[in-house]
Order: sequence, then structure tokens, then C-alpha cells
Amino acid sequence: MESKLKYDEFYYSVENKVLLFNKLNKSNYLSYEDNMFCPDCHQAKLSYVFNAKTPHLRQKSSTPHKNHCPYQHKSASSVSIKKHFDTLNDTQIQHKLDSMMRYLCTDKNTRQTYLLDDTMQHNPMLIENQTKNTKTYSMLKRKSLRVYFTNEDKNEIYIFYGKAKLQLEHKENYAFLKIIIANKIISIYRSKSFIPNDIDANAQYYIVCIGYLEEGLFKIELLKPHCLKYEKIEHREQDGL
Repeated sequence: MESKLKYDEFYYSVENKVLLFNKLNKSNYLSYEDNMFCPDCHQAKLSYVFNAKTPHLRQKSSTPHKNHCPYQHKSASSVSIKKHFDTLNDTQIQHKLDSMMRYLCTDKNTRQTYLLDDTMQHNPMLIENQTKNTKTYSMLKRKSLRVYFTNEDKNEIYIFYGKAKLQLEHKENYAFLKIIIANKIISIYRSKSFIPNDIDANAQYYIVCIGYLEEGLFKIELLKPHCLKYEKIEHREQDGL
């Protein structure tokens, strides 16, 4: 079963930047309403839908996405995501995570380069589906670590991404990597052979991982042990992720 597409960020044309969905609320959304667009292609217009439990952004049907925009495609099912990553070795997964980090965190301008013709197979946010002689693409769902999580997100496979502090909580033969972001702490289990030795608790990091939420929405279970990438931020950033 495919999930509905969700936007956890939007392109705000007034400031020419991508902002987090958390910027919006019932009191201020009207001031953004006519200037919100798809965070990837900057063309499809978005509108804020207030709902007490699950407020969200939706695409205005009168404004389509640009060609090859990931949001032009249906979201990938958990089955197809698992099948795709089962075909990749550890090195290929790391290369994909590198591309995801550039796309989502370190250089959002790279998103525009993927809108060129014949580049869908290289877009890190898409996976290829081959059925007999038919090739289609579906979009990997994404979730900023800074937006709020709901029970609807539980057990859905996401690309989680953002900027955070990291800490290690050591146990006897394993550890938990703690992602400290805004007012929440999210844990990722690391077996003995995957415990990192380069975490600076005082630094900020870009982080990208692929997995699903469990245990009260504050633990991420990785799809595979190598589905985690982080990069220390060496300079001060203006915008949160």
C-alpha cells in the first residue's frame, strides 16, 4: 500500500529559500500562503491544510511539478524500498547516502540539476521499478528530524535527515547513537562492530539515515546497518534542517 506524499519543507519564494514545515501554524500560514512551492522543483504551488491532529501541506492541482521532480512520482512502498536496497552492496549504499546528504542537507541547489532530462535514474530520492519491459520510478519518502512525528509515521520507511548534535550511550556489547535535535532525543542502535569512534559531543553534524520509527517515535531502526551517514559541520549554518 502506497502512502500519501508528505511535504516536510517548502520553497518560500519571498526569501528564495527552503523552509521547514514547522515554520507554519494556524496563526501565521496566511502570510505564506501564496508563496509556498514544492521544495525540489519550485514550481508546484502548495497550500497549508490545518488539522488539529495532522496539519500538512498539499499540492494545488492547478500547478504541476516540473519534469523529473521526485514529487511528481508516487511514494515507494516498503516492499519496493527493501527490494531496492537488497540489490545494493555496502559501498553502493554509502554512495547513495552521500548523494542524499548533498540533496537534502549540504547543497540544496543540487536538486535543480536533477530536473534535467534523462537523469531520473541518478536522482537519490527515486528508485527504479522494472516490470517486464516497463520501467517506472517511485519516490523515497523523507522526514526531517526537526519536524514532529506522529503515529502515522510509525513503521513507514523514511530517509531521515537534518542537523543535530550526536552522543554515544555505551552498553556492554553495543551502543546507542543519540541524535539530539531541538527538544527531542532520537536513538539508533549500533552493534559492536558499528559503534563509531569519531563522535564529538560538542559539534553539530549533518545526518542522513534510512529506516523506520519505533518505540514511542523516539527510536529509528535502520533498514540495514550501513544505512547511516553523518558529517561534521565545520562552519556556522544560518538555516535549520
